[in-house]
Amino acid sequence: MPRTYILLLLLAGAACKPSARSGALQVGQITVSESILAGKPEIGESSEQLRKELGQILEATGRFAMKEGGPVTIRMEIERAQRVFAPVPVIEQGQSPAEREMAEVALDLEMLSAGPQGELDRLLAEGEARRPTNADDTLDPAARHAAFDAALDAAMREAVTALKDQIEARRKTDDQLIADLSSQEARARDYAIRVLADRRSPAAVPQLIERLQDPNPDVARRAAGALIAVGDRRAVRPRVSFRPSCMSCNSSGNVTSFFQPTSSAKFCSSPPGSSGMGGDGTNAERARGASPTRGCRTCRLGGF
Repeated sequence: MPRTYILLLLLAGAACKPSARSGALQVGQITVSESILAGKPEIGESSEQLRKELGQILEATGRFAMKEGGPVTIRMEIERAQRVFAPVPVIEQGQSPAEREMAEVALDLEMLSAGPQGELDRLLAEGEARRPTNADDTLDPAARHAAFDAALDAAMREAVTALKDQIEARRKTDDQLIADLSSQEARARDYAIRVLADRRSPAAVPQLIERLQDPNPDVARRAAGALIAVGDRRAVRPRVSFRPSCMSCNSSGNVTSFFQPTSSAKFCSSPPGSSGMGGDGTNAERARGASPTRGCRTCRLGGF
């Protein structure tokens, strides 16, 4: 093969490889818990293999660059690797979906970096994926391992994407983040709320109040916490129904904590002086027969 042709192939390969963006975060270390990995026999890869694969996925985003001695550390912890039974997609109307064996993997990524003043910056991202094992078609153990490998790869990619999206949210202006509060993607709304809460941005208060009624309960809870963090007086008495979880209040009617009831009926916070949960009420009032209701009433958000 002519040397010129080989050189052209190498140059073409280099051109196809995604390059790190200007200002890419330099990852100096990737860690994988050896003890947790040892307890997940379904994962047929070593920690060294996982570190290499994760590094490649990170670099492929263009947001990260692997560099020895870099200031960023990323830790991966596999929370779950198990076989589950899940229904197959329904093809025809009225068809009863059959269940089949799936390989399920869930993991967490934690990114740690030192700030300009030496403070520790921390981001968390999750990934979860399922892939069919085809156990009904073959008894070959290699088929199950291949399914777990595919699920693990998909979970890592999902978590890396979540990490990248959080980083990009931090680089947006307040106006851009407020626009993201109307995004069709719950993840985009969630990350925008996190950053606006960190910035204590008062301009976002009206939109944050609207997000108390977000169809995604996690986003709604995040919005409530953000309003407390911002501390703007416009959020003192937002007359909205906060359904995702109930609030417990102190004697002044200020929110002290959120809780998710253990049953489908929710014991809700009540205005000061009433006999329900909240106000001067205690858990003992629940035992005395406080009335559950489907929707929760709200107290004041924070003691501003």
